[in-house]
Amino acid sequence: MRPHAGPPRHPGRGDGAEGPGRRRGAPGPGFPHRRPHRCAHHARPRGGDPPRPDLCGGRGRHHLRREPGERGGDAGDRPRHRPAAARQHGRGRPHADPAGGAAAGARLRHGDLSGDRLPRRRGGAGAGLCASEGGRRQHGDRRELRLRPHDRADGLSRGLGIRAALGRGRGNGRQGMSRFDSVKALVFDVFGTVVDWREGVARDAAPVLAKLGRRDIDPRAFADAWRRRYQPAMEACRSGRRAFTRLDVLHRENLEGVLQDHGIDPATLGEAGLDDLNRAWHRLDPWPEAVAGLTRLKRKFIIAPLSNGNIALMTNMAKRAGIPWDAILGAEVAQAYKPQPEAYLRTAEILGIEPGELCLVAAHNGDLKAARGCGLATAFVPRPTEHGPDQATDLAPSEPWDAVARDFQDLAQTLGC
Repeated sequence: MRPHAGPPRHPGRGDGAEGPGRRRGAPGPGFPHRRPHRCAHHARPRGGDPPRPDLCGGRGRHHLRREPGERGGDAGDRPRHRPAAARQHGRGRPHADPAGGAAAGARLRHGDLSGDRLPRRRGGAGAGLCASEGGRRQHGDRRELRLRPHDRADGLSRGLGIRAALGRGRGNGRQGMSRFDSVKALVFDVFGTVVDWREGVARDAAPVLAKLGRRDIDPRAFADAWRRRYQPAMEACRSGRRAFTRLDVLHRENLEGVLQDHGIDPATLGEAGLDDLNRAWHRLDPWPEAVAGLTRLKRKFIIAPLSNGNIALMTNMAKRAGIPWDAILGAEVAQAYKPQPEAYLRTAEILGIEPGELCLVAAHNGDLKAARGCGLATAFVPRPTEHGPDQATDLAPSEPWDAVARDFQDLAQTLGC
């Protein structure tokens, strides 16, 4: 056994020497209940920083590391203590008020949240950690918040404000949105609501008219004339005078009629030319915010078209423009043109939901009125330039629809997407 060097570690409590078979740090002979060493650096003032065992040279079992050169119980090899100033918690930062935790708890019980921290959770994993910037840290089933009265005018921290804001919704007033709690799918009118049909048709008609030597015809006026034949053609199917006919066929018939109205023989374009111009309706561009807004709405709802356009038209349009539909629905699927009730009710049936779980989004008050009559929820999004700068219809909601938004991005915000 190596002779003991230096005075005993704890005078009057034994020599502290390590005998054969005795583990370093274990109680010495005659002192079976000796408490482990604990210096001032291991005290945990309530509300202060965690202990720093690396700042002292004690020999307790709780130590995590030793300085280089430290050996056994040799007093001469012990690491030297740092100066008193360096032993302060946080390297020079003042100690927290030892009574701070109890005082904060008392103030909390009496409703005073005047900037102090809530009491720390003592012991266990994560003890001593505190939330920063008004945030929060989770320790088991308890939360720890730092309250900062300057963060908000009401004296609460941003951390507390987050939960309160979530409870209130996203600023749209949950009271007005209760109609949408049961809505599972949004279906959209497409021509005019999702895409700008007037500019798209005029863009494709312009080179055709120029090639025919008819630069006197305004392409936008040509598009308007083509569109005016839209409702009368569908009305023949709605009234039963004609069996249901998909929109591509009706558009082609209407194209030949509008060409004749302008003194142009459709045969001069040829079959391929007529077919290509007719497919201008497949190549329409969405309104600027439409795709981004639909992508947000898709996170929460099933989204699909409820258009009078046929399946091929809607599919080609979506493929070209990146419209993120979950399904292609509409008149051809329901075998009925809007505003026939079957167009709305069969769409809900195909989705396997009740009419009240379906919402129509449209820029046309008449479309929404028919949908509401069938029990659907309604959302109005105005498109004030659908018919050009002199548009005089559908500039504002004509009834108190369930939701009204400036555009699809605003609708997504309103519906919490």
